[in-house]
Amino acid sequence: MNILINILIGIFAAYAFQKPSKPCGLGYWRGVAGALGGAVPHIDILFYGLGHDFGLLHQYAESWSLFLVPVFALGIAAGLSYLKKGFIPESPYTWQKFFTPTLAGALMAVLLSVISEKGAALLAPFWQAKLGFGILYSFDIGLFIGLLIFLAVGILLRKFRAEVAQLVLVLLIGYTGVTTTFKMKANAIGDRYAKAMELEVEHVYAMPQPLSPFYWRIVVKTTDQRLHDTMVSLKRKRTIVVTPETPPLRRAKAAYKPVHEAVWRIYNRFGYEDSDFAAAAWRSDIAQRLKWLSRFSVLKDIVTYEDRRCARFKDLRFEGAQMNELGEFLICQQTAAEQANDKHDDGWMAYQAADDGSFLMLDPIY
Repeated sequence: MNILINILIGIFAAYAFQKPSKPCGLGYWRGVAGALGGAVPHIDILFYGLGHDFGLLHQYAESWSLFLVPVFALGIAAGLSYLKKGFIPESPYTWQKFFTPTLAGALMAVLLSVISEKGAALLAPFWQAKLGFGILYSFDIGLFIGLLIFLAVGILLRKFRAEVAQLVLVLLIGYTGVTTTFKMKANAIGDRYAKAMELEVEHVYAMPQPLSPFYWRIVVKTTDQRLHDTMVSLKRKRTIVVTPETPPLRRAKAAYKPVHEAVWRIYNRFGYEDSDFAAAAWRSDIAQRLKWLSRFSVLKDIVTYEDRRCARFKDLRFEGAQMNELGEFLICQQTAAEQANDKHDDGWMAYQAADDGSFLMLDPIY
């Protein structure tokens, strides 16, 4: 989830697990501990300092791991305790008191990531596979506004902040339950489409969208490596008519059609220009390492980059984005000289598109 939402959830988690009858003595520092706990998994952004490629593959991994999150929480608890001179015998600011709210905030952040479309590698560094249920969008604007309102209520009603926090978590569970039913409906739409078209389905994906919990993107992946893609509104009955005067926000909403008017776009994963070359690139070792990041990618074209023949793939989720580099990468075949030196095992290299029109080599991930 977005770091702002995780910070707010961390604050509520910190107070929700406090017994009102037994104040911990931390005061508002308990909320600070929860906020830092909610934010700490996002330290994965620092991985990009070790290289774009390293950050790309380790985001939502080690810092979100169920094995390592308690370690990070312990570090924060010890740091806060030291800051508040918790080492003094009579001080109430011991690391033990800070650890519980910090860990609660961190674990809530991990849980929200798992139920969002981002996912998290819960067993990293031992296993890098990511788990993501795609029930909530990572920056749910309605959820964010609701959390801000309850935060204000909690500040005003300081004596009842534990009860307010517990109410927030109950409402969050209820909201997640409701959006889960929306996801089930979106999945059912994909299943009905596949049955009507007599497709051999490998997987049906239903992805939440940023504008509303009623908006979903549905991708049906078939065994012949085709992606059938549509965007629907579960609530809308009529298509929004777009004119030159239509505001940008309403124009964006118009892309989500009523279910009965859904427009399905069909993409061949490997294109038609040189499908054998694209398929070989897709099945290379380096492409398999990018599998989670590239699962919604299709061939854009065949290009030559730095004297290497490359298959350029583009992620459907970023189609039409203003920043063209989003979701775009190259899988390139090594030159004869490179293959002779056996630089990489199976003769393929990967590049991630950069914002200046160039491509960044994803080398250290080998």
